[in-house]
Amino acid sequence: TPLVGLKMLRNLHVDNVRLNDKRVEGISRISSLTYIKMSGNNLVSDRSAANLAKLHLLALNIQDTGIGPKSIPTLSTMKTLKHLKLEDRNFTPADKAKLKKGLPNTTLQFDRNHSGLPTEIFEPLK
Repeated sequence: TPLVGLKMLRNLHVDNVRLNDKRVEGISRISSLTYIKMSGNNLVSDRSAANLAKLHLLALNIQDTGIGPKSIPTLSTMKTLKHLKLEDRNFTPADKAKLKKGLPNTTLQFDRNHSGLPTEIFEPLK
């Protein structure tokens, strides 16, 4: 990936850009990264978790991606993470507890929808 040459790149926002596992593999070669926001990329799957775990990230937003409970063992190895944002619908309460146990020093944020709108506002439309 052309970004590998950017040795001082710390933050990367790649929301809704049809990112896939191969591109995440390229991103994982940017060792200076500490924050990645890749929400809204549903072509990114659990296979990308291993590549993301190679980085020493402080914050990661993988909301509205294909990364789910199968990645808990890999995500749990990311001990430098201070904040992890995920999609709520993909994780059961047991999954959330398992992830919290694996990352006790990480703030986990499980959001219901990627738009940020509370689902209650759509109740009158039913």
